[in-house]
Amino acid sequence: MIWRCPMRCGDLLELDNRLMAKMKNGETLEELNARMQAEMGALEAQPPNEVPLHAMKAALELEGMADGVDYLAAVEAALDQIPDDVQRVAAKHAWNGNVIKLGSPSALFVQGVLGFSDGKRDTLFVTAAKLEA
Repeated sequence: MIWRCPMRCGDLLELDNRLMAKMKNGETLEELNARMQAEMGALEAQPPNEVPLHAMKAALELEGMADGVDYLAAVEAALDQIPDDVQRVAAKHAWNGNVIKLGSPSALFVQGVLGFSDGKRDTLFVTAAKLEA
């Protein structure tokens, strides 16, 4: 039986040319690999624009367990304290919706109620994206 490479020689040459174009002057293959891994890690750390709300609530619960705080209860209590009936009802429905967007009023409300920095908010979005089932 003869084994055949699924890629044609031209495809391999193109792949090699693209790899060589990514290498900086004098950079070794090991250095390129390390740089590419670091760049991929930085991309993974970027928060997604939106996550399922159930995943965000799970991330908040896990964060609260680590911090010894019931973050979900704090958000629920803050929702109950919204004085305007229309805004309170709308906010509660948003909190029980399907997704939460990074810069949305809901995300900013939760961030403000819990006193989270932008960095902590972003970390929660990254965590929630990993919890997505």
